[in-house]
Amino acid sequence: MAKFNLDKAEFFGGQGGGGFLSFKHRDTARIRFLYNSVSDIEGYAVHSVELNGKKRYVDCLRGAHDPENKCPLCRAGYYTEVKYLIPVYDEDTGSVLTWDRGKTYGDKMKALFRYCAEGESLASICFKVTKEINEKGVPYYTFDPVFSDGATTYDLPEYNSNVYGGLILLKSSEEMEDYLAYGDFYGEDAV
Repeated sequence: MAKFNLDKAEFFGGQGGGGFLSFKHRDTARIRFLYNSVSDIEGYAVHSVELNGKKRYVDCLRGAHDPENKCPLCRAGYYTEVKYLIPVYDEDTGSVLTWDRGKTYGDKMKALFRYCAEGESLASICFKVTKEINEKGVPYYTFDPVFSDGATTYDLPEYNSNVYGGLILLKSSEEMEDYLAYGDFYGEDAV
């Protein structure tokens, strides 16, 4: 299983949008990140595959120091992506959402903790997040603190992500071999 804490992110592949919280150019959202501490931030090493006409993530079978041949998708040349499936609370809609971000967001999330007072939860701060596009056409996000109220993740609606088996498919080596041969997973829990 290729789930890791922030200190192991450097051992996995490049970066990858979209998801459940999404922005168009100059869109803004007032959100809270549902993390109490930096140690709550988890990343996932995944492969993107097409399944039934949709992009899906499949958990990479390799650990940080495992050889490439441990995972059939790695062996077949499927790129390993680092994904942060960031839980957020949307202040304006009252919704708990997932924000799908790539490798660089581990450091960005750590940096947001600088706004926290000693021992304060990141969930206590509401940020106005704005999507911008630079002169080269590359999108980026700004994070401006709006208010802080001392809340923790326990004070906000619960985040039930269903990451494994939902957002990220867990497949055996044999199921991955089926996918490579037939373009589908034919195991018991195919999708």
